[in-house]
Amino acid sequence: MPPFTLPVHHPHKDHHLLPSKTAGFKFIHLSITHMKLFSTSLAFALSAMLISPRLKAQSITPFTTCPATTLAVARGGGNVYSNEGVSFYNINPSTGVGTLIPGGPLKNPQFPVLNFDMNAVGVNSNDGFLYGINPGLTPRFYRMGSNYGIQQLGVLAAPSVNFPLFSFVNSAGGGFDNTGNYYFTALSAFISVNPPSLTPFEFYIVKLANTASLPAGTGNLTPTYTKLNFGNALCGEFLQTLQAASTPDNAENTGLRDLTYNPTDGQLYTYVTFEYPVNSGIFKGQLLRANPATGLVTCYPSSVLGFANASNEVAGVAVTFTGDLLILFTGGATYKAVSPSAGVYTGAITLLNSTSVPGPLRGDLATCGGATAGPTPVKFENFTATENRCNITYKWTIAQEVNVNHYELEIQNGQGLFTKSGNNIAAISSASEHTYSQQVPVDAKTMIARVKSVDNDGKITYSPILQTLTSCSGNPRVVILNSMSLENTLTARWSNISVNGRYNVNIYNSIGSLVSSQQVTVNAGTTNTTIDLRKLPAGTYIFVAQNNAGEKYNVSFVKK
Repeated sequence: MPPFTLPVHHPHKDHHLLPSKTAGFKFIHLSITHMKLFSTSLAFALSAMLISPRLKAQSITPFTTCPATTLAVARGGGNVYSNEGVSFYNINPSTGVGTLIPGGPLKNPQFPVLNFDMNAVGVNSNDGFLYGINPGLTPRFYRMGSNYGIQQLGVLAAPSVNFPLFSFVNSAGGGFDNTGNYYFTALSAFISVNPPSLTPFEFYIVKLANTASLPAGTGNLTPTYTKLNFGNALCGEFLQTLQAASTPDNAENTGLRDLTYNPTDGQLYTYVTFEYPVNSGIFKGQLLRANPATGLVTCYPSSVLGFANASNEVAGVAVTFTGDLLILFTGGATYKAVSPSAGVYTGAITLLNSTSVPGPLRGDLATCGGATAGPTPVKFENFTATENRCNITYKWTIAQEVNVNHYELEIQNGQGLFTKSGNNIAAISSASEHTYSQQVPVDAKTMIARVKSVDNDGKITYSPILQTLTSCSGNPRVVILNSMSLENTLTARWSNISVNGRYNVNIYNSIGSLVSSQQVTVNAGTTNTTIDLRKLPAGTYIFVAQNNAGEKYNVSFVKK
């Protein structure tokens, strides 16, 4: 006969301690040896609830390349789960801005008409998938994709303990290290049935290895357990709230709230909020560090948080690839741990974004195990320019690129502003030295340029500025940027134009038929104008521009 679980309900209105991040239930796993504590009717009821239909296979798509991914997994509403939909958000680690990932909400793989709750999440750098625990009668472990596809991988076994202790998995905290190990938390407790009460006894860091290789299934998964040792005096207040005896309805503080891996020191971090003294109405916040190998917990100084309360607690934490530690609260705001250097924290926090995701919510944060040893996103090796027949070819060599999405060549205009010249150049994520290039027309005696590197999360890095003295004459001319590979838009660069004026621009196809006609305003000196090509089919065209003074320019181009 399989193990049974006792669901313990926590009505939101009855909170005396902080609400958990789960859907309003804690689940105490009882072995068959201890079933004599419960009535036969309860056992039969639980047996019926554990019967489930066959799982349906789903295709899943990984998230963006690690280590760039920072995700929020959010379900609207309070602590009582009422079929609210779970959605995924991309979080910009620099600004805290959350962007909804379309395709949701997450659906129950057994009953697709129902929404599905998920927590204790982390992104596995080995495969780019999201993993987490579903709060339910048993702690089921799942793999999820950016398309909201989901696969059950098994059931997470709780630590083995001896009577009168019972143990259960806390489905609120989870995360990955950089090698693909998944960490979550668990605890043991003394339980009294009549009257019902729970007294936490020991707390655990739990590790599940080789998650990327786990096939879909419903069998038991057996991780390894390490007991936590709250090793310094600063842990005292939080530990008291953890170990306080309470009724099961109020047993909210059942361990670390979330876990995130910091590659700078190889430790797991969490940020907790708690009411101390109990029933005082004073809520504190505290940063904790846990050694996954030894279980030693080090606590940073706590501080009173004026904005925290029974309805606004920590939802999740995440160390980003930049070394920043982000903290999402259930009110929807993201805070940032004060950091004198990357991966090093003081214990204090500061507001990053007050409206990262819609609140109130239940949820979590997830990254791919933080940074990959902390390199800068891009390192420019050199930047050169070569002039030939009134064009300059710019080349930049990259010694390394981590999480780079694309590059933009920028040229300084007559007003001293840098503007993009040509199309974006996609990064190839080279593991070794690589050179990129782009050609632009000469339009000044001194060309001043730089390269902008844009990361997957929106972070920007610039190359050194390069000044080039040119020998090209000052004759007026028009050049179509990237003329052999246009798609939806044509950008014409007008150089050395003598006066402001309007030009009639006609576009002819390869057999000489007029297919587009419009007027554009051109400023003296150097300027760019754009023309919409979306209505034109693929092919070769001639761009003909002429003003009232009879000045005329002909340029060919190809639309893909």
